[in-house]
Formats: sequence, structure tokens, C-alpha cells
Amino acid sequence: MRLGAEEADRVALFRIESEMIEYLKRVYYFAIPIAKSVVDVAEVNRADLVTPPSPTAVPQQ
Repeated sequence: MRLGAEEADRVALFRIESEMIEYLKRVYYFAIPIAKSVVDVAEVNRADLVTPPSPTAVPQQ
């Protein structure tokens, strides 16, 4: 319905809108592995905070 609307340059606007949707899909596609990596790192850091150090561990400087 929008493509058939009586507005000037409707086809060009539709093309731009379609391209923007494709670009956003690409951003989403690449953001997923980045977000998973961030969550994995956060879980590892949280595990380090929860796990008490060993009494025989040498303190790091």
C-alpha cells in the first residue's frame, strides 16, 4: 500500500527504507557474537569474584 501511495519519489523512498532495514539486520547479525563474548567475559569475571582465593595462592602485584 505504501509503495502504491500517491507521493512523489515513493519508489526511491521505499528503496532507501529497504536498504536501511538490511543495514540494521547486518548490525544485528554482527552484534550477537559481540554481545555473547561480553556476557562470557562478565561471567568469568563474576566467577573470579565469587570464588575465594586459595590460602596457598601467591598474591599478585
